Amino acid sequence: LIRSVHANDLHPLASNTKLTVLYEMPEMPGMEMEDEAKLQSDGSYSVTLVFSMPGRWKVTLTIKDGDLQDEYVFETKI
Repeated sequence: LIRSVHANDLHPLASNTKLTVLYEMPEMPGMEMEDEAKLQSDGSYSVTLVFSMPGRWKVTLTIKDGDLQDEYVFETKI
């Protein structure tokens, strides 16, 4: 579950905002998946990630709202 708002005034993102999640295993070239989060009725976004094997995963969240784009990268170990 992802909840995102504009930092300057905390208003919700536009309904046509795209949130995509790319997740990959850096040690396994070609082991990457991408999915688009779906807007929920409460204004949050939901996406299910399937980590198919244990190890280190790099997750990149990209938010496109009109002309604005932000990208957040983090790693997790499963």
